[in-house]
Amino acid sequence: MHAAYADTRELAAAETGLPIDTFPCECPYADSLLLDEQCLPPTESGN
Repeated sequence: MHAAYADTRELAAAETGLPIDTFPCECPYADSLLLDEQCLPPTESGN
């Protein structure tokens, strides 16, 4: 998860043109929160 966040941080900086320091060095969310399906917004199918 942490390696994916580092890659995503670089992509976000490149896509937005914002300095990479704009984005936290580490993901601000716990892995358990990211994997909690109850935490996600509903999809178009209602799941």
